[in-house]
Amino acid sequence: MKTLISAIALISLLVTPVLSQYRVGDPVDDFSLPNSQGVNMSMADYPDRIMFLVFWTST
Repeated sequence: MKTLISAIALISLLVTPVLSQYRVGDPVDDFSLPNSQGVNMSMADYPDRIMFLVFWTST
């Protein structure tokens, strides 16, 4: 019985983050990031628009 309860607790901890992720088409919370010129761009600046975000870095 102890093993069953531990297994259920472990599964619920692993499944919860997957269910809370954004999916394609979901609205996102407002956030802002600097663009390539250093100007902060906010999601609130573009209401009701479809956006494609690319997070890219180089070393």
